[in-house]
This record gives sequence, C-alpha cells and structure tokens, in this order.
Amino acid sequence: MIGPMQAALCSTQGGAAFRVETVVLPVNGQQRTYAFVAEFKGRVEVFDLTEMLYTAPAGGHWVPSHPAWVAPPSGFDALDNNIRAIAVDPLSDGKAMVYVGVSRVGIMSIPFDPSSTTGFMDSERHLIKTSGEVWGLSIRDHPNPARRTLLCSDGYAGHRIYSLGLIEHQAASGTGL
Repeated sequence: MIGPMQAALCSTQGGAAFRVETVVLPVNGQQRTYAFVAEFKGRVEVFDLTEMLYTAPAGGHWVPSHPAWVAPPSGFDALDNNIRAIAVDPLSDGKAMVYVGVSRVGIMSIPFDPSSTTGFMDSERHLIKTSGEVWGLSIRDHPNPARRTLLCSDGYAGHRIYSLGLIEHQAASGTGL
C-alpha cells in the first residue's frame, strides 16, 4: 500500500503533480482506467491504473503508460507554462478530449487515443483563449450533447462556460474561440 507520504503518480523528471483526473476508456475491447496527472511545470502524464488500483509498485513510482504532453513554452519569456487545471472528456469513439488550463495561454484541448503508442495527438490540439489565468476546469455533462459545457474558473477574470459542441466544431474547422 502507498503510505501517506509516498508519491505514486509523479514524474521522474522533477515535476510537481498539481491536479489529477481519472477516466475509463476502451482499449481492444477492455475497459482501462487512466489517471491524467497535470504537473505545475507544464506536463500532463498518463498512467494506466487498471491493474494497479490497490497496490503500489516497488519504490512508489509507476511508469507512465504514454509519452507526456508538454505545454509549449511561453511566448513572452520562453519559460515553462504552468498547468493548474485539467478536465478529461471520454468520447464516443473510445478516445478522450483532454482540456488543460495552461498559464498565460488559455485552455488547450488535446485529443488522446489510448490505443496509440503516442497517446496525445498534439498535431490536433486546439487553443481556447481566455482572459485570465485558468485555475479550474470541470465538464458539465448533460443527456443532450448540445448542452454539455466546460466550466472554467478564470482567476480574476471570473468564471466562464464554454459549449463543448462549439469547441469541437471550431477545433475541427481550425477556427479559434
């Protein structure tokens, strides 16, 4: 078992895990549980927890199941952009859309394919510009897909609600929000 001071889901690259989201996705006909760990230093790492829900590996660290997604460096000073928020939305095709609150940038939406060795499809990422610093993200589910929303705590700029249908449409068409 993991002791209260042991870190099981953390990077071997010296990051600071800031937020975690879990989601169940189908891979080759089997349901797999993934943890998406957002690190303050600008990375999102993915861990397959399916077989490890109640045990800790020797040394207290699990190896990520897919390569990490790394936020682009700041255009202002070329430093790492911090990540303070993450929300993961399972899609009907077995993939997931990962929404990441990136400091000084906004919200990045990055498709994730668990059956791919690369996982994150960075070439298909989409930026949602926000007025403030994204501190929190949450998906509001609804039986009517047109009414599903992404809730954003945008720091001093207040709270925002984005239509997930509009985000997906604009990402597919290459236009920004």
